[in-house]
Amino acid sequence: MRILHISDLHVSPPRSLPEVWAPVEACLRPEDKFDFVVVSGDLSERAQPAEFEALEQLVTQDLMRWLPDTERARIIFVPGNHDVLWDDAQFKQVLPGHDTVAAAESVRRDPHRSNFRSQVTEEGRLKLWELKQPEYSSRLSNAQAYMD
Repeated sequence: MRILHISDLHVSPPRSLPEVWAPVEACLRPEDKFDFVVVSGDLSERAQPAEFEALEQLVTQDLMRWLPDTERARIIFVPGNHDVLWDDAQFKQVLPGHDTVAAAESVRRDPHRSNFRSQVTEEGRLKLWELKQPEYSSRLSNAQAYMD
């Protein structure tokens, strides 16, 4: 079984998918065929629909020709952290105050079950966000729409 695995495309200007793909394609021989193509982690840069449209062009114009047939199911996508929407629709920033300590403690105790997310800035400051429900569940919606 032969698998072509490419990862971390980060499809976003100023880098175009043809620029990212060209060095990979240069390593392949015209007669090469793969049973599967796996595209993992960071299919996009900001999870925007235009980025997934560019990915679709790469799939149809370039990746499909490396398969033994035109079976689209042979291309497997695994989204990464850049394929998630991280905007104000899903999060509300927690401003400094008495709730900050409780929110930070919640993240520290059980980060996967906490309704808060945290980030330490380059200046060493702690930023906290509260998840907006049910909007938080839509954070993979653009990636999911592409894969559907």
